[in-house]
Amino acid sequence: PRLEASYPSHRYSLSSPEDSQWGMALPGGNWTGLVGMLHQNRADMALGPVAMTYDRSQVSTFTSQVSTDYLTVLSGFPDVVEASVFGTLMAFEWKVWLGLLCSLLLCVFTNFVVDIFMDESKIPATQRLVQLWWIYFSALFCESSPRTPPNIPGRIVLAVWWLTVVVLMNAFTGHM
Repeated sequence: PRLEASYPSHRYSLSSPEDSQWGMALPGGNWTGLVGMLHQNRADMALGPVAMTYDRSQVSTFTSQVSTDYLTVLSGFPDVVEASVFGTLMAFEWKVWLGLLCSLLLCVFTNFVVDIFMDESKIPATQRLVQLWWIYFSALFCESSPRTPPNIPGRIVLAVWWLTVVVLMNAFTGHM
């Protein structure tokens, strides 16, 4: 495919390599792809995410890298931006906050039930419930806890909670 354009003082055409490759050395000194087009003087310049390697630098001249951004999320911007004391809380709707609280309680309760059935905890139930609450609550604020659940199922529940917190933190940061 070829696209041609002209301006009063410039005329250029865009074309892509027939083999749709970036450029790989072939036996005998020839090249494929964009680098091959440069090497064979069929193109003056190549544009694309071509990785700079020693072999490619022997047959072409690389410019400095402009920019690389692997993750970009685009969203609309509100028409009116208002400052609010509750701005941090308004990053999510009340339903999200309620869901977060319910999932926190569900994780604590699930871990508590697992502890009861596995019967590994030697401390009283109310004390264990408070410990579990602080383990999960501190994870919500990315604080470490000196205690972790003593059994594998409890640790799996905690790992799921940590992943949930990471996802919510990224969403929260994106709304700020």
